[in-house]
Amino acid sequence: MLTMPSELSRRVVILPVVDSISPSAGSTSGRTRLVISGSGTVSSVSGNQTTVFVSGSNFGSSLENIAVFADDFILDVTNITDNNITVSVGALPAGPHSLQVVVRNKGLAIGSVTLTSEPLASLQPTSGSLAGGTLLMITGNGFVAGNTSVMVGIYPCSILQVTPSTVQCLTRSYDEQVVQVKIQVFGVIYPLLSFNYSHLQTPQVTSISPTTGPSGTAITISGSGFGSEAGLVSVNIDGVPVCRVLRHGHGGAVHCW
Repeated sequence: MLTMPSELSRRVVILPVVDSISPSAGSTSGRTRLVISGSGTVSSVSGNQTTVFVSGSNFGSSLENIAVFADDFILDVTNITDNNITVSVGALPAGPHSLQVVVRNKGLAIGSVTLTSEPLASLQPTSGSLAGGTLLMITGNGFVAGNTSVMVGIYPCSILQVTPSTVQCLTRSYDEQVVQVKIQVFGVIYPLLSFNYSHLQTPQVTSISPTTGPSGTAITISGSGFGSEAGLVSVNIDGVPVCRVLRHGHGGAVHCW
């Protein structure tokens, strides 16, 4: 006696398949356009505003029915046809990310595709004071607040601010030499940069006049290497910014009160 299978057991589901992504690398600071290729699939990333195109089949035509992820980061699907998905990629931490496509009424697309956020950075300034306190501006991509570290030589650079595209930190004092600057986000190490601790970039204070006085007393600080812009100079007493710089005088003097 033959038994016919039930209607449910006779049904076949065509699963999406991921073959490729284009581009396969892009900026962590975002909006890279990706193209995902395959049979119901996904592709890659590049740039601050990266767009990825995903080509394949069985995607359907409903934006609400598609979800695309780079690891735990959900990506913005901007357009879909049955054969193509367009994805806008925002800021991603530096390093490789597994790309996944979910067609909600069918399931997860199969395939192994990696989207890589390239660890890129530049540094300004590239030299500074032996006494430390140089404000470094690191520009690049893939930075993550709370998970970004900067080593200048053997000492950590004191982090002031982190955005997906910038890091600001203050150097510590060091002997005169060129040291390596090592940036790390999670486990990803960026290409090494260099910073020059130089006596030529080190301001010198030779005297203060007067040395005593009531609150609000105007003082003159003499020395060298103060630069020419009052807005770039600050004066602290015991670590407290209590003196407002008025102007630079001749001969390397700073006037404040």
